[in-house]
This record gives sequence, structure tokens and C-alpha cells, in this order.
Amino acid sequence: NASGYLAEVFFPAGSYRVGSTNAYALPLENLSDICLKGEGTNTVLLVSNPENGCLGFAYSTNVAVQGLVVDYDPLPFTQGTITAVDTAGGTFDLLIDPGYPELSEPSFSAANAKWGLKVDLAREAYDVWAYFSSSWVNIGVREWRMAADTPSYLQAHPLSVGDRYVHMARRWTAFDIGFDFCMGVELRDVTVYASAGLTTGLIYSGDIVIHGLHVGRKPGSTRLLSSNGDGIHSAGCSDGLLIEDCSFEGMPDDGINIHGRGGPIISNVTDTVKWVGMQRPAFYAAGDEIQILNNAAGGIRGNAILLDAVRLNDYVWEITLDHPMPDVYADPAWVNGDKLSNLSRCGQGSIIRNNFFGSHRGRDILLRSHDVTVTNNHFFNPSLASHAVSLQQEYGYYAEGPPAYNVDICGNLFEGGTNRWSWSSPRVSTRSYLPGGIQSPTYDSWNVEIKGNTFMNIDGPAVTVTSASDVRIINNTVDTEFGIKVASSPVVLLEHAYDIQIDGLDIHDLNPATYAAVHIKDTVSPLLGSVVVTDLTTDLAAGSTDIQDDR
Repeated sequence: NASGYLAEVFFPAGSYRVGSTNAYALPLENLSDICLKGEGTNTVLLVSNPENGCLGFAYSTNVAVQGLVVDYDPLPFTQGTITAVDTAGGTFDLLIDPGYPELSEPSFSAANAKWGLKVDLAREAYDVWAYFSSSWVNIGVREWRMAADTPSYLQAHPLSVGDRYVHMARRWTAFDIGFDFCMGVELRDVTVYASAGLTTGLIYSGDIVIHGLHVGRKPGSTRLLSSNGDGIHSAGCSDGLLIEDCSFEGMPDDGINIHGRGGPIISNVTDTVKWVGMQRPAFYAAGDEIQILNNAAGGIRGNAILLDAVRLNDYVWEITLDHPMPDVYADPAWVNGDKLSNLSRCGQGSIIRNNFFGSHRGRDILLRSHDVTVTNNHFFNPSLASHAVSLQQEYGYYAEGPPAYNVDICGNLFEGGTNRWSWSSPRVSTRSYLPGGIQSPTYDSWNVEIKGNTFMNIDGPAVTVTSASDVRIINNTVDTEFGIKVASSPVVLLEHAYDIQIDGLDIHDLNPATYAAVHIKDTVSPLLGSVVVTDLTTDLAAGSTDIQDDR
């Protein structure tokens, strides 16, 4: 057959209603060498149960989905206009648009995550604030009074009458297209207009090619949202993903999230045998390389190879290390134990190229992995509310890791605009936080090259480097028109950093809010050569400085 697989399930042009009482409308397990193929945008899989994912592959090899559209009827979200806000009482009223689901539909009360957000399509802006609301009452025709789960949050970030608002029936286990423990995965020329949860979920899979995946609002519709979750979410995959020629718009979360899974050390059985808890389902095998972080003070305690890995129950693994690690801190309460990440199962070696990221809430790319290349992508987000490429480590968030290292970010276009809504985040950033949101004092990311990128009309830093070392910012261009920038910031911000090289940075930015080309904070290492800036070309406003060094 034309797809090149031994078996092909062909969907001629048409609309196919699919649904079930399971997690997936079409669960597909223990398959080999098979392709599900449609006729491009003329073939639509229409999920009829908003609590379903669409296609769920598991324990399969050499499987593909090609040339089709996924949509929902009824939708797994609703939308409307805010008609009243009572911040003191912790409620707000939502008038649902005609044709969109009422909150009395069972999918909303059954949702795993009940929250919503403001959307302003005219400004291509998705607000960063997430309003969690688990209860509501009907107060009129298509009108509902929603109670904020945390009234103080609504007081701190009040909604306004007239705001356009989306509320989701978001599921944790229902991906539009899911792959669990699959090897040899191909997604090609697939379009997604809605999803109950993650758009594509790749869990402990490998040998993955995603080409021409397009996530966006349905053309010709009045929808404010596309998918209910990340565009591509890779957790625990054993080797790199190739993601190319895709587009991501309209989601309430990240475009691409690649990470490993791990957990807290809950018992030091011996110097070489440890018990690891699972906040989310995790998998280990003999031969895996793991990394253990010092959750109290920051930094890496060390790496080890697993000699053995045994799952004791639904929540705990017992692992055997190839050498003693006596200083690991264990917490049986699962609160403060050192964090373990699996370096062999974190999507390492991924290539992300030639993709387009449009307006949505969340980061365009979130990396907790290593040996990743991000190249020739176009990041366009006029509201600038979240990071474009984020290398972010959170010690207290055991479910995702490790800190990113060996990352190349090269030849990309980062484009902003005048529609800033909440705040302006850096386009490229390394960040690391200890429990409690304290910035890590250690260099958790390293060997990062940011080279040959163009930053246009950005209201905020082009690059922020914190808790990182061996970062090279080479031959980048920043061009921001006068009047674009509101937020006071430098072009490059360095904090808790060491061994930073900046060369060939060319800046044209006459906005007074750009107070410096490079700001070196006093937490940066004072050692000679810790920051080297060469061939810096600037065209800045009067009063701005090339280098502000606080050390």
C-alpha cells in the first residue's frame, strides 16, 4: 500500500463519529506495522464523547497516523462572556455563547481539571492566569455563576465584565492521539481542532517522527480554543523525537513539552538500593542512567547506572545503583526527599525544526531533557505572556526532569508585538527553582548554545540565563521598534550564572525601557572570565548602557 506499512486502515473522505465508554474512542493495543490513513483535511474523526481521547495506541511497534483531522461534537470546553464579578464573594457569572455546551453536561463535573482562562482573539492574546472553578449554578438562560476554588486568587487577578472566557472539561488520561510504550511512531499531516486533554501524548515510547501536525482553532468557527492541553507532550521517551513542519495555536498550555519522569527518594534501603516514589506512573530498567538532585541546597548529587529496577507496587520502585550514594536524602513523607530523574528516558536527542508557534497560553517549548536541537522555528506571540523556549527545572516538581543540558537553540525567529497582556517573559530562558520558588544557587543547566537567532519587537529580554553555566550567546540580532517596549528590562539578563560567552550580539532598540544591552547581576560569579562579552553592537536610547555589571 501507499503508506509503506504491512497493513493499512484507510478512511475515505468523510466524517466518522467515534466514541466509547473507555478512555479512548478507538483503543488500539498490541499492533505491529500498521497505518491509519485518511484523505487529509477531507477525513474527519469526530469524537462524540467529550470524555474520550480519540486514538489510543499501546504496546505497539511501527504504527502511524496519516492524513486526517480530529474534532469533537460536543466540544470538551465551553465559552462565553463574563457578565458579573463578585471578588469579595469569590464568584463570577458566565453567559455561554449559543451553540456551546452548558455546564450541566456531565463532562464538566467529571473533568480531572476544572479551570478556564481569558482570551482576546482580537489581540491574539491568551491570559496567563488560570481560574480554577469546581462548582457552578445555573442562574438564567445559558448563564452560570461560577465559584472560584480560591477566592483570594480571583481578588488578586480579577476578571472584568465583558471578558471573553473559556472553561474546559479537561481530562488527564484522554489524549487526542496517545502512544503508551510504543516503538516506531509516525504522525504525518494530522490536524487537530479540539482535544479533551493533551493533543498528542507520547509516554515511554521511542523512535518518534511527527511531521505536519497542525493544532489550531477550527477555521470558520467562533471557537476561542483548540486543544485542551499541550500540543505535543513527551514523557519518559527513550530517544529523541523529530518534530518538524508543525504548527501550534490556540492551546491553553504548552506547545511542546519534552521531559523525563522520576520521583522523590523515599527510602535509603542501603547505600546502593533506594526506593523511589511515583507522583505519576514511572518506568525504570537495568542499564538506565539516573541523576539525583539535592533538593535542599540545589545541585546534582551524582549520576548512576541502574543494575536492577523492580516495581514494588503502584507507587514505589526499588532501584539498585552501580555505585554507593550514601548522602542521598530520603523522605518517607514524599515531601523533601532528593529528586531522581531518568536521563535515559527523557526524550534526549530530540530535534525540533521548521515549526510555527502562534498565540496560545503557556510556553512554546518546555525542555527538561538533554542533547536537544531547536532550529529554524518561527515563534510568533504578540501577547508575550510566556516563554518561547524554556529550560526550566523545578526541584519540588518530582514528576518532570532532569535539568536541561547540551541544548542548541539556533537560527530561529522570535517575533513579538504590541499586544502585551499580563507581563513580558523572555524569549529564551534557563531557570531553576528550589522548593518554595527559591532560585537555585547552583548551575543546573549547562552547555547551552543560543546562536544565530533573530528577535523582533519583543517587550522583554531576548535571553535570560539563571542557574546555568557554559552558555554561549553567539551572533544574535535584536531589533525592537520604538514604542513597542513597555516592560523595563535588558536584552540579556544574567543571574546565578558562570562561564557565559556573549559574542556578536547586534541590538537596535531605542525604547527607554531597555535600560541595558547586558545586565550582569551580583549573583553572577565574580571570577575573571566568568562573563566574556565581545563584538557587541548597540543602538540604544539615550541613558541606556551597553553593560550593567552589579558585581
